[in-house]
Amino acid sequence: IHREVFTADQNRWFDAHFDDLVPVTDAEARAVQVNVLAIAPTTIVVAAGSDRIAAALAALGLEVLTVDYTEVTRIPGSLRCTTLPLLRT
Repeated sequence: IHREVFTADQNRWFDAHFDDLVPVTDAEARAVQVNVLAIAPTTIVVAAGSDRIAAALAALGLEVLTVDYTEVTRIPGSLRCTTLPLLRT
């Protein structure tokens, strides 16, 4: 979560509903490193270079797969945006 983009009320709502949010920095948010892809309930794909976020997700017990996505992210978007699932569950 990039808390700075949310209001205090919104941040309180997140805190009330989630206990395992990973805070991200301005730089990580601008680099679209927060845009990850869940491919299974406990498996997350992150872009290479998102080392701190990957470590935080792994510390939560998730399997983290890293892929080089630099060519794709030359245009806006990253893993979640560019995979465009037809059905979101």
